[in-house]
This record gives sequence, structure tokens and C-alpha cells, in this order.
Amino acid sequence: MNFILRLVKLIVVLVLLVIPMLSDAHTGHSYGDSIGFISGFMHPFTGIDHLLILLAVGIGCSKTGIQAQLSLLAVFMLLTLVGGVVSFSAEVNQLQDSIEITGVSSVLLLFLASKAFKQSIELFVIEILALFHGYIHAYDMLLDTDAYLFTAGFMVSTGLVLGLGMLLRWAMQWIYQHSVYSMMKSNS
Repeated sequence: MNFILRLVKLIVVLVLLVIPMLSDAHTGHSYGDSIGFISGFMHPFTGIDHLLILLAVGIGCSKTGIQAQLSLLAVFMLLTLVGGVVSFSAEVNQLQDSIEITGVSSVLLLFLASKAFKQSIELFVIEILALFHGYIHAYDMLLDTDAYLFTAGFMVSTGLVLGLGMLLRWAMQWIYQHSVYSMMKSNS
């Protein structure tokens, strides 16, 4: 059973690495197309890169206690904003999608192989990823007709998807615990 689970994890990682187009959520953005809060709110739901990063971070955060989980999620969101502010003072370059794809791959690999890494390394990678994520998405904010409303919508939906990742991890743990207990009871 353990071998099968590892094989499935390896296949998922390889598929995500082989198909980089799945990580591209930045097509179709042009100046004036965005309409503020709604555009920012929908942005994390319109690309697999957002969903994978935010779900992976939410799942990874749920390995700690509730206080640490909430702190880590707050730090992730704060560093996303800091990355955006840094981007406003720098020039967003053509490497942005490469940075994002590398970040998605790195986070997925870390969480899929979480027993091989210390939690402090995972936390460091999450913090760096949050900075890059904010840096990259400041460009999307600049394209919006109302960058402040876009940012507000973006941060609200980011928090929702992070929370969904935490709930997903808790649900998986609950299902596992109840399936193991039910198997043990039926064998008795």
C-alpha cells in the first residue's frame, strides 16, 4: 500500500512537471480588461498555478497546531502583499512565469516528500514562494483599472483557497482515521 501511494505521488509530480502549460494562469490579461474587486477575487480561481500553490500551502500548514496554522497563513498573505509592493518599485520581467512554475513545482515536491524535509525548510520555502507570488501578481494589479480593489479581491480569495487547503487536509485525516478504525473494528 505504501509503495502504491509513493508511486501515485511520483506520477502526479511528473505530470505536473511535464505539462508546464497547466501552470500558466497569466493569459488574457490586458490593460482595462479587469474590473476591480471581482477580477481580483476571480483571479486565483482561473489558473491551476494559483490553486496548486494555495492548496499545497493550506495542506502543508495544517500539519501544525491551529495557532501555528493561522499564523503561517497570515504570514503567507502578508508576504504576498510585501512581494507586490516590492514589484511596484521594480520592473516585472519576462521571468515571472518561470518563477511561478518553479514555485509550484517546488512546493508540490516539498509537500509530497514532506517526511524527507524538516518543517523549518518547508516554512522557508513557503515564505519565499509568498514573496514571489506577490511580486508576480503585482503586474496583474497594475493592469487592473482599480488596483486597490483588485488587490482586496485577490487577498480575500487567496485566504479562502488557503483555508480550503487546510480543510482538505483535515478531511483526509478524518477519512483515514475513520477508515482505519472501522477496518480494525470489523477484523475484531
